[in-house]
Amino acid sequence: NISGKRYAFDANAVGLAALTLTFDRRDEAVARIEFADGRVEERAVGLDGVPRLSGAGRFGLPVAMRGEWMGKDAFHLVYDEVANINALVLHLTFSGSDVTAMLMERTGLLDHTELRGHQVPPRAP
Repeated sequence: NISGKRYAFDANAVGLAALTLTFDRRDEAVARIEFADGRVEERAVGLDGVPRLSGAGRFGLPVAMRGEWMGKDAFHLVYDEVANINALVLHLTFSGSDVTAMLMERTGLLDHTELRGHQVPPRAP
């Protein structure tokens, strides 16, 4: 069970520092995303095929997120800066305290970039 566990990533091109996914509802999860520049975003993630739109993304633009389980240890997560060019797709595979994320990005510049991470203690709010 990965719900509520924080995974820190090695340095990477998209600046993803850490990710926590919390599954308290059947149709919606919460993603806490920490970036290398110090930015932290907490966003709803639609688990029913419908992206959840939230405001206050980069440059004040909205972000849409959705995700789905692709097996017991694999989760597909989409982070779309709706009014901007950035749209990241992460195929996360969990194994014990480790996570591997295969990254794809709308422009194709970062397609098939592999990120590696491991479980770390939660960060104080």
